Amino acid sequence: MNSYPAPDYLKNYLAFVKKIDAFCNNIAAEFQEFILCRPKCSKCCRHLSLFPVEGAALSYAISMLSEDKKAMLRKHAENGDRSECPFMAEDLCMIYEFRPIICRTHGLPVMTEGDNGKTIDFCPENFKGVDSLPGSAILNLELINQTLVSINSLFLNEASETLSSNDKRVEMIDVIMYMRNL
Repeated sequence: MNSYPAPDYLKNYLAFVKKIDAFCNNIAAEFQEFILCRPKCSKCCRHLSLFPVEGAALSYAISMLSEDKKAMLRKHAENGDRSECPFMAEDLCMIYEFRPIICRTHGLPVMTEGDNGKTIDFCPENFKGVDSLPGSAILNLELINQTLVSINSLFLNEASETLSSNDKRVEMIDVIMYMRNL
């Protein structure tokens, strides 16, 4: 995601994406024979809501796309089902390099905490035959979300002068529709 010259108001988010990618790449390298996630596997790809900083990063990424890709995204958004990811075409992500953090972690082991304590979850197609996973291969979803909340708060403070933003989560499809109007 850092291959394009992003505005300063995205610097914290992009630095976090870089760390998430490094962590996920390490897991993928260590367990490559047990991870079946691959191109054309889109079972996890759903329409999601994002923090405003993620929406801003997607908006910026979309602005860097060719006019043909932008037109395809608009068509998907206008004709799309709000349960499906509007960035998918023929089971491939049209914005893969720029996908949000949640999309980058799909399929990998994530730890969540709920009423029944801590649980580890991952795609049921992955890690078959693995008896246990080391802590270094598990993403702490609560920590990721806390970090995103902090980054989003900084973003809202920094971007308030240059962007019209609010603290509400944004729908992926709305990011595309917003870009249509630019």
